[in-house]
Amino acid sequence: MNFSILFKSIHVFAYSTIFCLAYPAVVQASPLSSSNHTKQVSEKAMPTHETNGILYQFVGCQQSGENLTCGVLLTTLTQDFGMYLTGNDARIIDLAGNQYSPRMFQFGDYGRQFLSGRINLVKGVPLKIVIHFQGVGTKMNGASLLELNQGKLKNLSF
Repeated sequence: MNFSILFKSIHVFAYSTIFCLAYPAVVQASPLSSSNHTKQVSEKAMPTHETNGILYQFVGCQQSGENLTCGVLLTTLTQDFGMYLTGNDARIIDLAGNQYSPRMFQFGDYGRQFLSGRINLVKGVPLKIVIHFQGVGTKMNGASLLELNQGKLKNLSF
């Protein structure tokens, strides 16, 4: 067995491995085919409203019987900001003009529910507020207005 050939091949293998790790190739993926049955993500932008340096972005609503739950992302764009929320600071108006007041709020999907309370927004960090409405008599698939504090989100579909 010729050891010099063996060592040269190990050297070439090691060098090519180090080179590949140091300079990884960029591979561009392409669609598999037009028959790809994966669910497409909607490119429709969610409604937003900006006022007093706070961006309000509609996340969506879900209805279960007479209970309606809606999510809004709040992001302060200028500085850290404290905000106090009460039931009087939110409402939803359905497409038929009926107005509903919130039963309670919560932070995110699993946060503590509260009737009123102070939230602290950190500049550039979105905070999800979930608003719970109760006694919604009709099946809603949209709303004319969802208002939270000074944010007014209009013409919503869900």
